[in-house]
Amino acid sequence: MPLPKHKNPTTEDRTACAPYNFVPLPEKVAVAGEPLPRDRYHSDRHTGTIHCRLTTETPIYTRAALEQHEADTQAAKDKADFFYVDSATKTPVIPGSSLRGVLRSLMEIVAYSKVYAVRSTPLAFRTFTDKTSLAPIYRNRLMSEDQKNHFTPRVIAGYIERHQGQVANHDGEWVIRPAKAIDGVTFARIPIRLIPRRLPRWHGCRNASQVWVKLGPYEYQPVQDGRLQIKYAKVQEAVDHAPTSSGFETCVLVKSGYMSKKLHETVVYPADKNDNNLIPIPTELVYAYQDQISPEQKKLLGENGVLQEHQPVFYLLEQQTVGAKPELVFFGHTMMMRMTYPFAPLDFVPESLRNAEDLDLAEAIFGCVEDGNHVSKTCAGRVYVSDAQLSADQTDESIWLTATSITPKILSGPKPTTFQHYLTQQTPDATPAGYTKDRQPKTEIRLQSYADRPGIDTVIRGHKLYWHKGGVNVEEIQESAETLEKLAKVDDKQHTRIKPVNAGVRFEFQIAFENLSEVELGALLWVLMLPGDSNKEYRHHVGMGKPLGMGTVKLEPELHLSQRVQRYAELFQQDDWHKASWVATSAEVAALLDAFDHYVRTQTVQLQSANTLLDLDRIQTLLKLLEWPGPDHEQTRYMEIEYPDPNAKRGKRNQYDSRPVLPDPLQIQVEQKPQSKAKGSSVVAEPERAQVRNPIALLQTGQVVSGTVVRFKKARFYIDIGAEHEAELHKREFVGRNPPNPGDEIEVQIEEVADKKHIRLILPAQG
Repeated sequence: MPLPKHKNPTTEDRTACAPYNFVPLPEKVAVAGEPLPRDRYHSDRHTGTIHCRLTTETPIYTRAALEQHEADTQAAKDKADFFYVDSATKTPVIPGSSLRGVLRSLMEIVAYSKVYAVRSTPLAFRTFTDKTSLAPIYRNRLMSEDQKNHFTPRVIAGYIERHQGQVANHDGEWVIRPAKAIDGVTFARIPIRLIPRRLPRWHGCRNASQVWVKLGPYEYQPVQDGRLQIKYAKVQEAVDHAPTSSGFETCVLVKSGYMSKKLHETVVYPADKNDNNLIPIPTELVYAYQDQISPEQKKLLGENGVLQEHQPVFYLLEQQTVGAKPELVFFGHTMMMRMTYPFAPLDFVPESLRNAEDLDLAEAIFGCVEDGNHVSKTCAGRVYVSDAQLSADQTDESIWLTATSITPKILSGPKPTTFQHYLTQQTPDATPAGYTKDRQPKTEIRLQSYADRPGIDTVIRGHKLYWHKGGVNVEEIQESAETLEKLAKVDDKQHTRIKPVNAGVRFEFQIAFENLSEVELGALLWVLMLPGDSNKEYRHHVGMGKPLGMGTVKLEPELHLSQRVQRYAELFQQDDWHKASWVATSAEVAALLDAFDHYVRTQTVQLQSANTLLDLDRIQTLLKLLEWPGPDHEQTRYMEIEYPDPNAKRGKRNQYDSRPVLPDPLQIQVEQKPQSKAKGSSVVAEPERAQVRNPIALLQTGQVVSGTVVRFKKARFYIDIGAEHEAELHKREFVGRNPPNPGDEIEVQIEEVADKKHIRLILPAQG
């Protein structure tokens, strides 16, 4: 069965952008042959070295290893040094392990290797008000719809306890003690205005206090301005001490955290003392819960979230099979808790692409270790990558981006919960869904998620790579002065310090290989050379900071082959040892590349119709992501929650709203002409500007000129008016008007020319 192919969005409002994109999954794994014995050099195999020059195109950074005295200290997080071997000089070195990882990851893509380095446990999600088709899935698990827009929660409340052996056949650490049911439910909602100010803390729990309440009837209550009716009991009165009058229940007030315009919190009824009703928490659910604890939850509850004695908790039980006893599905600190998807990301990789019995080329070349799951045998690697050492004749001033360390902008980890990016989508655009009451067309957003059928409805997008971003300067990497000033006043745990190597710095390293077949050596050369379109240039990535444009490097390999039999036939060659090695000719290199190309294409019927690997969309996608200098930065930035938009209410809009879909890389326009880089500079030069027609010295305040919109960034339009520098036009000039797009011609008026460099513009008065 063919894999579900990703479909691109066709409208701007449904199109997302990101600093990364994906190379699709392979149609089939290209299986390697059985490894030969390692007790000899084989005459039909290749042994030698590849000498590589590495030149940094943008600043790069790989953090130094910790010294023994630095471990488990604050200094570990703030150690800014670039990786080094000599602690006396701290000369920057790019570790061979990093370079090896770069080459292997590319090898896994181009050699059609197995795909199994994917998360194997389900992700958690919460999306009650989501505008996609996922919202009903979430809502229907937590609530039963009794009639249209009338819901009864399925969630139950209780208390976390350590397991003391009360539950038979449970070897986990934690259990849930249910709360006592009153009128069939275990909790009620309390208006915030009724909560007493001083309440006794509940067993040291940060978000819980003891409270005495008088309960109202268990009935439907209006929410969301009456659009929905949810059935629950509502607290009518609350006090901060045990009252003498009757009708009060001793409960526990649970605060779920800050939310604007929140009107209610929850009170949990007293604990059920019957040990027979204890709910065991399986160890795998504990791990899944710990994995989804957010910084906000840690701040509210503590480092372990709800996993502490007597902590109030909400949980969901579901019947897995007809007639079976309901089992614990998940738990959390709030009624509208995060849930786990029914499937893990790994489930969305077809089993044929992760067969443990298959040995792929990347495993055969770089080695693998039997893991009892995805790899059935151990295979020693035959490629050895040295550290990249700094080339001679480079001054210390030219090596570093800055003289001292800097604080970069925050870089978060991968977000596979963003399923509209990480899974193939079949209906990325809004879908017609009938009409509203006043007969206006209505649409729905039906996206594939981890709740859909793996391999049938969707699969993972593939291998994730970051775009190159051309030249970047220190201002684009480091945090803004305004933010740094704010950080100085708080205990900041998210930022770090780094000292990057500058662009234009040269390193050298070697790759030793032994007993590689023509196909294997051709594969290694392919990932080093990136032999794509001869009219384009391609680059590799190494180190951290890729979303900021860091880590781009140019590799220039030179293949040295060795004849091992001749090597030991003679001892000397003139005044040197007899090495029996030579620099491979271009014809020899081409033959190796062809052998690899042919091998991959003959693995499956779908690939045999291609004349070369370059004819395959999957390989074109890989090369597109590796093109230098890369697309316009506006196409490869992270989306923003408060993105400036003159046409939106309050001048901002949430770009994540309605979950726009990431198009495939072949839809992204990449600069065709590589930018030139000044030696030793961290800034890549802009493409040559058109001839200056309006010299700055002749510009006058109030003068009206024509120009072309170049880009929009940080609330400003940058306009080419033919001067030595671009001019700036603030977005507020378009309040009540349609803003232009890049490439549009526009008339503007000079407001100010400052420092012979900064040109500020306004729109001419409308006459």
